[in-house]
Amino acid sequence: MVSVVRALWQDDYVHDGDIWKLPTSTGVPKPIQKPNPPMRFIARDPDSHNFSVANGCNVVVTPPMKDDEEVLDLKTKSQAALDNNPNAKPAIDGAASPHAHAANDPEDWKVSTKAISKFYRTFEA
Repeated sequence: MVSVVRALWQDDYVHDGDIWKLPTSTGVPKPIQKPNPPMRFIARDPDSHNFSVANGCNVVVTPPMKDDEEVLDLKTKSQAALDNNPNAKPAIDGAASPHAHAANDPEDWKVSTKAISKFYRTFEA
């Protein structure tokens, strides 16, 4: 769908693929950045890293409930994808997005703690 989104950012678009079919459609509002804004993909396995980089997209890794070794492993996968796709031009070569929360009120930590707990119960357990 990367090519579909990019096409919609440019003009009206019709897609007649094997899986997705889209009648004449218009994406609005059109982005100001040309040729298009950077796209970012969360990547964990080598294939998702390669797909992201090969399509000129940025890689963001989120090491859920993992230590620094996981971050280094994901960095290695990102670097391998960059090495495998020397002609690709992602805007950045990677970013890590660990969960964090800052609060002004001493009681605000409860809100983020509940939200992060729900996230992990839903997607990790």
